[in-house]
Amino acid sequence: MKYYLALARNFTLVIFTAFAIAFAVGSLKQPPPNAPAIAEYQQTKFARELLSPSVFSFEIKVYITEKDVKSVCVEGVGSAFTVDEKGYFATNNHVVDVAAKEKFCTDNLAKTRNVPVSSLFGLRFDVKNFIVDSQNRHWNVDVIKTFPDSDVAVLKISNEQTNGTPPKKWKVAEFRTGSPSIVNGKIVSGKGPYVVPDEPVIMIGTPLELPFTITKGMLGNNTFRVGGKTPYLHFIAPINSGNSGGPLVSLLDFKVIGMATMAKPDFGGMTLQAGAVPFWEIQKVLKEVDMK
Repeated sequence: MKYYLALARNFTLVIFTAFAIAFAVGSLKQPPPNAPAIAEYQQTKFARELLSPSVFSFEIKVYITEKDVKSVCVEGVGSAFTVDEKGYFATNNHVVDVAAKEKFCTDNLAKTRNVPVSSLFGLRFDVKNFIVDSQNRHWNVDVIKTFPDSDVAVLKISNEQTNGTPPKKWKVAEFRTGSPSIVNGKIVSGKGPYVVPDEPVIMIGTPLELPFTITKGMLGNNTFRVGGKTPYLHFIAPINSGNSGGPLVSLLDFKVIGMATMAKPDFGGMTLQAGAVPFWEIQKVLKEVDMK
């Protein structure tokens, strides 16, 4: 009897060991989930859900009329985001620079006809500005005020007929209000309109006319100036034409810390080094706009 009990016990141990080995081998074949990657994905997903109602594509069309014949002579795409719930938006001044676009129209027309610009008479221009949301709904906007020194422009939802009824209350992208720091693994906000060197950021905009695109990067350690007095935040993230005017958002507190305004391609043509108007400079010029 003891012999059979021992045999049964040994058989049970062999079966258990075989299952344990099989489970261990299976675990080796299926690596554990990449927790950091999942956390990063969830972080970006949260930012997309939080900011998607407040970031828009900006479109501008300049029509040229000559001898009563009207046609589109130039189109441009940038980005914009809400700064007031009554329908005010911020973008770059260079995105809405009508004079530059009219000059491009006349120069291109003269080049096409192989005539000097001075020979073109009677040209009339008409400019239409739109914001477009992630669902491809268009609304007309007017340029309320421009600030060339800081490369900021303020837009307002137009009273003209739009494609769909605009919201009565627009979702506003929130600016940072203080200097963040990490205390005991948590983000706390102190005094001062500052940013943290190397903090992770996302750039939201319309690169290459692709609506509501997010790219990731980080802040550099310095600010810099290009011509004017406004300091730009140095950040490193892939951006392209169409990102101009889009918000630079920190992944520490999900607040807007800047507005993309310039980029410098490297030798391979890839744009990674970029500059953003700091949020405190944007807020400074917004105080000069009567948002009624």
